[in-house]
Amino acid sequence: LRARKHINRAKREIEIIKLVSDGLSSKKMGEQLNISHNTVDTYRRTGLEKTGCKNTAELIKYAVKINLI
Repeated sequence: LRARKHINRAKREIEIIKLVSDGLSSKKMGEQLNISHNTVDTYRRTGLEKTGCKNTAELIKYAVKINLI
């Protein structure tokens, strides 16, 4: 169960990174994913922390580099 939660969390972080690269706001992403904008911001923050990126632009650059987007 723990592993499944971790995988689902990672998938959601990837979804958020892709939507950020499309220029969507946290509010719009939340509406699209049926989660709150605060939850979107949490996923974005954990994505930054896991990748070691300092900001969203760096996160997008990283995502492109690893062919995520």
